[in-house]
Amino acid sequence: MTCPVLVVEDEALLAMMVQDLLVENGCEPVMAANGREAFALIAQARIFDLAVIDLNIPDGDGATVIRALWNRWPVPVIVSTGYQDLSHEMREALSPFAGPLEVISKPWSEAVFLDLVRRLLRHAQGRPT
Repeated sequence: MTCPVLVVEDEALLAMMVQDLLVENGCEPVMAANGREAFALIAQARIFDLAVIDLNIPDGDGATVIRALWNRWPVPVIVSTGYQDLSHEMREALSPFAGPLEVISKPWSEAVFLDLVRRLLRHAQGRPT
């Protein structure tokens, strides 16, 4: 059985790499290239086991996508960002919400990414579907 993963990434090459890594590891990536597409997928009320979200995306921002997602489900999120560290203000903006959050700074290695994916998916397994 595959695990559905919401991927919000506007860099085409990185989006393809994330998609390939997830498929190779038994997941079903559901891709969005911008905030508008991500909000549409969230509005479909589909349940995801995990989300990989870039903070700096067109037609919205990653933090708003995360909040919208967490308003529906406390899904674990990997924030993929070009910033070296998630700012204190960004963490504060997301803190009232329920989901686990991990940050990975670009450029990241496949091994580190997959380790985070596996760890967060184990966390999500106990969540009702």
